[in-house]
Amino acid sequence: MQGDAERQYLVFKRQYNNSPYLITTINTSREDEAQFPIVGFCNLPYSPTAEGLLSKGALDLGNRVEEALLDLFDPQDVLHLGHVTGGGLFQIFFAFRRSQETTYPIKLGFFKRKVVEIVYDQASGWDRVRESLAPNPIEYEEAISQHLTLVLSSHGDDHQKIRQVDFGFVFHDPYHDGREPFLKEAAERFPLAKIRSWDDDYDDFWCEIAIETAVDLATIAPLCAELRELARRHGGDLDGWACPVTP
Repeated sequence: MQGDAERQYLVFKRQYNNSPYLITTINTSREDEAQFPIVGFCNLPYSPTAEGLLSKGALDLGNRVEEALLDLFDPQDVLHLGHVTGGGLFQIFFAFRRSQETTYPIKLGFFKRKVVEIVYDQASGWDRVRESLAPNPIEYEEAISQHLTLVLSSHGDDHQKIRQVDFGFVFHDPYHDGREPFLKEAAERFPLAKIRSWDDDYDDFWCEIAIETAVDLATIAPLCAELRELARRHGGDLDGWACPVTP
């Protein structure tokens, strides 16, 4: 999937009205909303499987339409926000600097074409984006942790087993070292945690907290969300986590 090469796509699942939804999105900011004020979305209906999912054919079609639309737009004028699949709809989201066409003929093969429609919403489009695409804190942590859990699985890890997990934190402000109040609060919250700190050559302040925990997504994601929120209260952020393979 093409898009802004500088941005990382997040993929996460969500249940809505007892149906599974799969969401692919990027992190956006208020600056993005100001620069790309017009939100457009393309709706591609499909027939869900018995499990409520989309078939491989529907997924392939949606991906091809998405890629074709991105090829048609000027990269300077569009921000690809991602897509949502669920409830019988493959919905693709874009944000634009200026008005665009409403219909686009898409070539899907040598003799097959499809005309797709883009619906624009300048008044409340970004509200819809936040509602449809923005992950909550736990969904966000699940999305960025799932790759590491898959790597661990490939080496025979049992995610349910307790092991030492090292959580790294960075504080970028060279004039304010927020580690001391952060670590004090973290020690109160996790009294058995092991803690260490260090500086680097780029005026960043670093610290690490080692906590005994399982690493299945249902366990590690809420823990990461709590630690990230705690670090941000003191001007830092969670940089990531690591652990040994535990068969």
